[in-house]
Amino acid sequence: MRSGEDCWLLTADLFGATFHRAGKSEFDSAKKGSHLPPGLKVNGMRIEFNSQRLEFPALGGFTSAAGNQTTLALTARFTHSVVLVALQ
Repeated sequence: MRSGEDCWLLTADLFGATFHRAGKSEFDSAKKGSHLPPGLKVNGMRIEFNSQRLEFPALGGFTSAAGNQTTLALTARFTHSVVLVALQ
């Protein structure tokens, strides 16, 4: 994640989530392109994955998404939080 010139790494697991500072070179060398698992669609306030549909209208629409086969990290218009969604 990046905010201005500051770069951050988000780590999350069963016990919580933490942010760690990252260098610009680490940020630049991160994998580019799609960071969503195959078959996952994020559209407005809706997530579709494995024939399941979740909606989060209170968040006001998602502004970014990244994830893997088990966890989706989302930012949204009406919050400064990172929303973590378990996909399994």
